[in-house]
This record gives sequence, structure tokens and C-alpha cells, in this order.
Amino acid sequence: MRTISLLFLALALPAFVQSKTDKDPQPFMRIQETAEGEIQLQIAMRKLVPTQKADAPPIWLVGVAHLGSKAYYEIIQKHLNEQDLVLFEGVGFHPDKASRLEGKRGAGTFQKGMAQDSIQKDMAESLGLVFQLGAIDYDRANFLNSDMSAAEFMGHFQPNGRNSILSGDPAKDREAKQFMATLAGTSLASKILKGFMKLLGHSPKFQGMARIVLIETLGTVGNEISNTESLPEGMRKLMKMILLKRNKIVLNDLRRELSREELPNEISIFYGAAHMPHLETKITKSFGYKSSKDTWLTCFSVRPDKQGLTKTDISFVRRIVGIQIKKHLKR
Repeated sequence: MRTISLLFLALALPAFVQSKTDKDPQPFMRIQETAEGEIQLQIAMRKLVPTQKADAPPIWLVGVAHLGSKAYYEIIQKHLNEQDLVLFEGVGFHPDKASRLEGKRGAGTFQKGMAQDSIQKDMAESLGLVFQLGAIDYDRANFLNSDMSAAEFMGHFQPNGRNSILSGDPAKDREAKQFMATLAGTSLASKILKGFMKLLGHSPKFQGMARIVLIETLGTVGNEISNTESLPEGMRKLMKMILLKRNKIVLNDLRRELSREELPNEISIFYGAAHMPHLETKITKSFGYKSSKDTWLTCFSVRPDKQGLTKTDISFVRRIVGIQIKKHLKR
């Protein structure tokens, strides 16, 4: 379950729940169940409109999970293609900070083939889904990578580096290193999991149960920016880097684009859904915006009747997921 939890973190960065107030952003993820029994993970595209400058463009917060159905990504792609500017997530689309800051549009050095050898792609295929990096066309004139370069990201994992999140204490650094190994697919547990998924990936029942695990996990804890103070030191630094430092890049890029003499008609921020509550809070407070409307899209779903799942199976999966979530929240 530790490896599964790390994979969920890698796929959509679900964080640890903290208390909410009425002023906090509304959820970007939700679980819906239809009259026919279909269980859906839905993610919002939220439109923000200006409250101070009438000529400022609307901003769409396009939350996303990193795996989903092909139809889901086709709808996202259509929306993004219609935008004047898309600030998009993607570590390593540029090799270093200097090349990132040049501000060239498109996919940088990224090519779709680079997504082929990843545990996220293996997991997506085993669940009958597709991996975001292989499904979205990033080589677009309106796309601007707004994320860490490869060198910036890896610099956080270099011992004794200026921006390193590693303390040098093996015990404190264990979970951060495990996360990176899981993300890269180099850990022994990841390799075993890959084989397990390939073995059972063609089983409709396995796919259904695994999808429910993801739906319940992401739908339950995927809306919150992490309460980092409750985490071990290594994971606290990791979460701040993965979420908040990368969000800072987005906000800096957005500030630059909104200061231009010729403003775009519409801007979309295309990022993992777990980043969105923090981004919405910062944009509404610092840039003068408010939430206008939500468009909810089904990322992927489960049809228990078509995948051989009984009510007992569903209850069992939900109970196990609930136990794991409570276990993490108490840490």
C-alpha cells in the first residue's frame, strides 16, 4: 500500500486534508454516481473573471488528473486549442532554467515518445485508460510551459545542493527518495507492481476495482493543498516543492502576461487538480478575480455491472481506501 500511495501522489498529487472555511475554493474533484450505478471521477474546469480591471482576460483553471479516458483528454484538448494562452504543467519540457525563461511556446524538448517508458503509462494501460503526456498535443503555438526545468527539479534531490530537499539523514530522506524511485519506476516495488498490473490488466474486474481505488482516493483527498506541518520533514519539503514552488512559477508567468500592453482574450492554466485550490486563492486575492462558473468533466468511471463487481466488492474497496486515508491523515 505504501507504493500504491506514492503512485497516487505521482499521478495527481492528492494531498492531506485540512479544515476548510466558507472562503476557501470549492472542490475541483468530486465523485458522482449515476442512476445506472456508474461511479465517476469528475474534475472541474473553473472560469475566473476579473473584478478590478474590466479589460483583464478571463482565466480558466483546467484541473486534470494524469490519467483518464481518451474522450476526457479530447475534450480538454479542444478547450486548450481555443485559448489564446495556455500555461501548462510539465517538469522537464526544458533542460534548464535559462531555456525555460526564454519563454518559447510549444513543447520544448518534449516528445510524446518520452512518455512511453513510465509507470504512469503502465498503470493507465492496465486500467484501460491513457496517460496525459501521451494524450495531449503540447506542440501548440499557444502553449507556454510554466513549470520547473529538468535541472531545477532534479536540483532538489542533489545532496548538499542549495535547493535540495534532502537533509542527509537517511531516515528523514527515505520517503522522498522512495517517491522519486517510484515515479521513475526504478524501485523494486515499482517493478513488481508493473508486472502485477500487466498480468491482471486485462481483467475487467481488476480494472474496475483499481479504478474505484483511484476514484475514491482522488475524490476524497485530491482537493486539498497539503497540511505540510503534519508530515515528516522529508515529505513536507517534497510537497512544498511539488505544489507550492511550482505554483509560484505559474503565478509569476501569469503576472508577466497580465502586465503586457496587448492582453490575450482568454488564458487557461492547465495543471494537476491538486494545485488548483492554492492557485485559485492566490489569483483571486492578488490579481483581482472571482469564480464565475464550473464545467465538470468525467475523467474516468466504473460500470460495476459491466465489470463483474458486486456491492460487496465496492464496499470492501471503499473500506480499505478509507482505512489508508485515515492512516495517512493521522501521521
